[in-house]
Amino acid sequence: MSTLKEAKALESEFEGSEGAGTGQARQSNQVVSHTPQARRSLIKPHGLTFAQVWEQFYPWVCLRIKDPAFYENKWRNHIAPAFANRTLESVTTNELNAFFAKLRQSPVAPMPFRKAKPRVMAMKTALDIVKAVGRLYSYAIEDTDPPLYTGSNPFRRFKPPKFNNKVTNDLNLEQSRRLIEVLDAWDNRPAALAFKLCLMTGKRTGEVFPLVWRNVNLEAGFIRFIVKSRTQDDIQNYPISPGVRLILEEALKLPQMASGLVFPSEADKVILYPKIWERIKIRARIPQETRAHDLRHTFASRLLSERKATLAEVQKLLNHKSPQMTERYAHLADDAMRRAAQAVDSLFGGSDS
Repeated sequence: MSTLKEAKALESEFEGSEGAGTGQARQSNQVVSHTPQARRSLIKPHGLTFAQVWEQFYPWVCLRIKDPAFYENKWRNHIAPAFANRTLESVTTNELNAFFAKLRQSPVAPMPFRKAKPRVMAMKTALDIVKAVGRLYSYAIEDTDPPLYTGSNPFRRFKPPKFNNKVTNDLNLEQSRRLIEVLDAWDNRPAALAFKLCLMTGKRTGEVFPLVWRNVNLEAGFIRFIVKSRTQDDIQNYPISPGVRLILEEALKLPQMASGLVFPSEADKVILYPKIWERIKIRARIPQETRAHDLRHTFASRLLSERKATLAEVQKLLNHKSPQMTERYAHLADDAMRRAAQAVDSLFGGSDS
């Protein structure tokens, strides 16, 4: 046991059990459930399985992140089938490489409302799953006291292939204009207004569609967005511009529902927008591959390409945690590069303007 108190508690369990006088202690299943410390003491540092780590990791992580499904889905669908009964010391970096390669070949069915061929798992999705395996190791090694596991983390030596995760499908000025025209005439006003708010604020659909009126302060001029991230209680007070105010004022004229949602469905629930978005794209004649999330990229791209804001200002509006996340738009704000490119005209006989 890790403490004298726990040892005495375990001793009393043995003394009070049937057959104590004959040297036969009762099963220790009940002891395991008493405290995390007692459970850890009965698990050998070597011989520890992923399932045993997950049993303790999941309650622990539920207290620390807003959306534990980020890990739960990966565990249930991918990690558990491959590693649940394996011991931590038995898995090598080469096996993680093979696991990653297998994930990359896994078929992913298209959305039911899209007429597309089945595709394979995206690079980032597969990498997130392997990272979750590494997170289980780091929990067992670093986040428990005493450590559940004293071996090494094979994820430390895992080297995924490099890939470009900075591609955006932002709309150009003409496409944006057509989209706004379609949204202004769209019959489903709550959905149309929500999409328009995404475009006007750069906020994610997961932050706009569940927005409730108690988080909108028209008098003070800000919206309290519940930020879609894994951090609990992550909020952003976003300033209301005149265009955003017009959206909210029109939403106020719609029938108000008991839920308090700013953009409720007819059933007074958060709108399920994917099918609606597909129809809007067709009407607005914008590329089929454009996602609703690309309204966020369009917001940032238009601000920077028209030089209406700096990278630092866009970072604050998008609520990016680090400047690196905003770097994908840096080329749009690089005045020095723009001047240099234009100077080539005068060097090689082009326009001087």
